[in-house]
Amino acid sequence: MKLLEVKCKRCGQALLTTAKSLHGLDTLKAAFGALCEQCVTPDERYALNRAIGEGIARVYGKTEKEA
Repeated sequence: MKLLEVKCKRCGQALLTTAKSLHGLDTLKAAFGALCEQCVTPDERYALNRAIGEGIARVYGKTEKEA
């Protein structure tokens, strides 16, 4: 696993991130990967957590609707 040092695109704080998404969710990584914890808004956090859950369910198993 390759790690990269980047800066938060909102506040400039140094961040350490992976070069690729660990779960194949590269679209989410592109959108949120350069944001620090303090800069993510509550609405963004909700959308991110929901998308991560749905993405992992698609990659590794079934969604609630399929169960």
